[in-house]
Amino acid sequence: MDSAPSELKNLVAYFRARGFESELRTWAMGDTVLVASRAQTGSGITAYQRIAYAALRNDGTWRTMIHGIETGEALSTDEVKRRLSELMECSDAEYDAEFKRQARLTGSASV
Repeated sequence: MDSAPSELKNLVAYFRARGFESELRTWAMGDTVLVASRAQTGSGITAYQRIAYAALRNDGTWRTMIHGIETGEALSTDEVKRRLSELMECSDAEYDAEFKRQARLTGSASV
Protein backbone atom coordinates (compact mmCIF):
# COMPACT_ATOMS: atom_id res chain seq x y z
CA MET A 1 0.00 0.00 0.00
CA ASP A 2 3.02 2.29 0.35
CA SER A 3 3.18 3.04 -3.39
CA ALA A 4 -0.60 3.48 -3.79
CA PRO A 5 -1.95 6.93 -4.64
CA SER A 6 -2.91 8.99 -1.59
CA GLU A 7 -6.57 9.08 -2.72
CA LEU A 8 -6.77 5.30 -2.32
CA LYS A 9 -4.99 5.31 1.05
CA ASN A 10 -7.28 8.09 2.30
CA LEU A 11 -10.39 6.18 1.23
CA VAL A 12 -9.20 3.02 3.02
CA ALA A 13 -8.53 5.08 6.17
CA TYR A 14 -11.98 6.70 5.94
CA PHE A 15 -13.84 3.37 5.77
CA ARG A 16 -11.71 1.79 8.51
CA ALA A 17 -12.47 4.76 10.77
CA ARG A 18 -16.19 4.12 10.14
CA GLY A 19 -15.73 0.54 11.38
CA PHE A 20 -15.78 -1.27 8.04
CA GLU A 21 -13.24 -3.76 6.73
CA SER A 22 -11.27 -1.87 4.09
CA GLU A 23 -8.02 -2.48 2.28
CA LEU A 24 -6.21 -1.79 -0.93
CA ARG A 25 -6.37 -4.53 -3.55
CA THR A 26 -4.27 -4.72 -6.69
CA TRP A 27 -5.64 -7.05 -9.34
CA ALA A 28 -6.88 -7.18 -12.94
CA MET A 29 -9.04 -4.08 -12.39
CA GLY A 30 -6.02 -2.19 -11.15
CA ASP A 31 -5.73 -0.64 -7.69
CA THR A 32 -9.06 -0.75 -5.88
CA VAL A 33 -10.38 -0.09 -2.41
CA LEU A 34 -12.30 -3.00 -0.87
CA VAL A 35 -15.09 -2.10 1.55
CA ALA A 36 -16.86 -4.92 3.39
CA SER A 37 -19.18 -5.42 6.32
CA ARG A 38 -21.28 -8.02 8.09
CA ALA A 39 -18.51 -10.54 8.66
CA GLN A 40 -19.38 -14.14 9.36
CA THR A 41 -16.69 -16.51 10.55
CA GLY A 42 -16.89 -20.28 10.40
CA SER A 43 -14.22 -22.97 10.36
CA GLY A 44 -11.53 -20.29 10.43
CA ILE A 45 -12.83 -18.58 7.28
CA THR A 46 -14.28 -15.08 7.29
CA ALA A 47 -16.91 -14.24 4.69
CA TYR A 48 -18.56 -10.87 4.25
CA GLN A 49 -22.23 -10.46 3.39
CA ARG A 50 -21.56 -7.05 1.85
CA ILE A 51 -18.66 -6.27 -0.46
CA ALA A 52 -18.00 -3.28 -2.67
CA TYR A 53 -14.99 -1.96 -4.53
CA ALA A 54 -14.04 1.55 -5.57
CA ALA A 55 -11.50 2.19 -8.32
CA LEU A 56 -9.98 5.55 -9.16
CA ARG A 57 -10.35 6.56 -12.81
CA ASN A 58 -7.73 8.51 -14.76
CA ASP A 59 -9.92 11.65 -14.65
CA GLY A 60 -10.00 11.63 -10.81
CA THR A 61 -13.52 10.24 -10.49
CA TRP A 62 -14.35 6.84 -9.04
CA ARG A 63 -16.21 3.81 -10.30
CA THR A 64 -17.80 1.38 -7.90
CA MET A 65 -18.67 -2.31 -8.02
CA ILE A 66 -21.14 -4.13 -5.78
CA HIS A 67 -20.39 -7.86 -5.61
CA GLY A 68 -18.71 -7.59 -9.01
CA ILE A 69 -21.40 -5.52 -10.76
CA GLU A 70 -20.08 -2.15 -11.88
CA THR A 71 -22.46 0.74 -11.32
CA GLY A 72 -21.22 2.58 -14.41
CA GLU A 73 -21.30 5.99 -12.75
CA ALA A 74 -18.42 8.45 -12.41
CA LEU A 75 -18.50 9.51 -8.76
CA SER A 76 -16.67 12.07 -6.66
CA THR A 77 -14.80 10.97 -3.55
CA ASP A 78 -17.57 12.35 -1.32
CA GLU A 79 -20.22 10.45 -3.31
CA VAL A 80 -18.25 7.20 -2.95
CA LYS A 81 -17.93 7.71 0.79
CA ARG A 82 -21.64 8.45 1.18
CA ARG A 83 -22.98 5.72 -1.11
CA LEU A 84 -20.75 2.90 0.10
CA SER A 85 -21.26 3.86 3.77
CA GLU A 86 -25.02 3.80 3.25
CA LEU A 87 -24.78 0.48 1.44
CA MET A 88 -22.75 -1.11 4.24
CA GLU A 89 -25.18 0.15 6.91
CA CYS A 90 -28.60 -0.29 5.28
CA SER A 91 -31.08 -3.07 5.97
CA ASP A 92 -30.81 -6.42 4.20
CA ALA A 93 -33.93 -5.60 2.15
CA GLU A 94 -32.46 -2.26 1.00
CA TYR A 95 -29.15 -3.89 0.15
CA ASP A 96 -30.80 -6.66 -1.87
CA ALA A 97 -32.97 -4.12 -3.71
CA GLU A 98 -29.91 -2.01 -4.63
CA PHE A 99 -27.96 -5.06 -5.81
CA LYS A 100 -30.88 -6.18 -7.98
CA ARG A 101 -31.37 -2.62 -9.31
CA GLN A 102 -27.72 -2.41 -10.36
CA ALA A 103 -27.88 -5.86 -11.94
CA ARG A 104 -30.94 -4.87 -13.99
CA LEU A 105 -29.41 -1.54 -15.03
CA THR A 106 -26.22 -3.16 -16.25
CA GLY A 107 -27.72 -6.41 -17.52
CA SER A 108 -25.05 -8.20 -15.47
CA ALA A 109 -27.19 -10.87 -13.89
CA SER A 110 -30.63 -12.35 -14.04
CA VAL A 111 -32.51 -11.38 -10.90
